[in-house]
Amino acid sequence: MKKTIRCKVCGYIGDEKEMKGLCPACAAPASAFEPAVQPKDGKRDAMLSMHLHPVTVHFPQAFALSALALAVAAMASDGLREKLSVCIAIVSFALPLTGLAGVLSGLFDARLRFKNKFGPRVKAKIVLGTVFLTASVVAAVIVNFETGDAADITALLLYLVCFVCSALLGMKGSTLLNAKLP
Repeated sequence: MKKTIRCKVCGYIGDEKEMKGLCPACAAPASAFEPAVQPKDGKRDAMLSMHLHPVTVHFPQAFALSALALAVAAMASDGLREKLSVCIAIVSFALPLTGLAGVLSGLFDARLRFKNKFGPRVKAKIVLGTVFLTASVVAAVIVNFETGDAADITALLLYLVCFVCSALLGMKGSTLLNAKLP
């Protein structure tokens, strides 16, 4: 039977076996763990209940998948390549903008939850978000200013990086939704 515990430092709730003696959200030691009980904090809870970051990150996820699908379709057929080029250019422009919104809302959310005491999962999300944003900007530059098969393949690979990063960010983020410092 799973024993659910809470980190007294940040409020992270998880399976005791998952914690492995260290809080994955704020890096507090096992001595900071207690049986899980949900804390209450009026104004901050109200801000967190808006779910600004979880809502915002759906946009770059959708654009990452769209960019990848459009790039694959364009490479599959020369006839489609020309027809999809405008769509790909628009999506490639929107992807870093929505990615930036996701990163900024994530940093705001993390600071609100953890008060700058970031554990390994939060740090991993920051790294993945940075990789996503960098790959999306480079892809946008390539799509809008370069031509040829090498540019198309490079953009496709960068879109794949964005898509994988968005999936990993979602998986890591879902484990942090109930965590926050008191």
